[in-house]
Amino acid sequence: MTGRPRAIAILGGAAALVALGILLVVLARDGGDDQPASPEQATPTAETSPTTPGTTVVAVPSGMPSPACTGRAADGTVSNWHPHFLRINGRRYVLSGPFLSASTSVADDNAGPQVGEILWNVNDSWTEPCHADLDGSSSIVLPRSPVYALKGFREEFRVVASISRELHIFESAWREDATTIEELLDIRGKVARVTVIQLHTGGDGDGTTWVLTDPGQVAEFVDRLLAEPLVVPTSGPRAADIQLRTEFELHDGTTVMRTWISMPPPPDSPVIPASQDLMRSLIALLESD
Repeated sequence: MTGRPRAIAILGGAAALVALGILLVVLARDGGDDQPASPEQATPTAETSPTTPGTTVVAVPSGMPSPACTGRAADGTVSNWHPHFLRINGRRYVLSGPFLSASTSVADDNAGPQVGEILWNVNDSWTEPCHADLDGSSSIVLPRSPVYALKGFREEFRVVASISRELHIFESAWREDATTIEELLDIRGKVARVTVIQLHTGGDGDGTTWVLTDPGQVAEFVDRLLAEPLVVPTSGPRAADIQLRTEFELHDGTTVMRTWISMPPPPDSPVIPASQDLMRSLIALLESD
């Protein structure tokens, strides 16, 4: 009879130690607060590797996402990004379609140096909406895919990445840090043909269309446009405002499309703010040719 209480005491002590161990593991995982446990994959931060000229910049996922990160909507959707985008080195790029030449693919020898890497897809179940605002994110390119510069173009204008084993062009649309139109469009000396369409603000179809194919006229139009400083209006367009859509067919066979309108541009948009004076001067130039 004397051995039984001792055995019970030993078992009781062992159970207490096990319970204590479980409690310590839980506290270690939770960090002692009410924050949810992190997913199995590392979540991203906005930090990137230090940059020096000529070096590749790759975002490194570590730690928990920003406190501003909110959960998915009740229907499981994620908002606030273009359906086909990637973000590298502080810039958001969108696939060159449907606003541009759709599904433009380029040969492998057109890819320049690697400029980054896709680290997560915002459509994966473990990501949160805030991931779309961090370097290394994409909604269409698979994780671990490299992103390359495109030969002949500035990196801040065009990059390429693989989709279904084919390289596709991604273009940077509106950037708030740009001060001139040329900072947004790296097309000087690259345009073979320009089509300009005056849009009707009343929604009753397109207006006059001009097509420039003469090299001198094309160069004059492009130079006039690219030299213009960017001035973002504080309010939307009026009914009488001029709106233009331009299609630049480049010598490499690709097309750049932009819409010019007196309004603040939406994110990831091919819309570029332009003054009414600029659009009137462009129309005058077109009508004089």
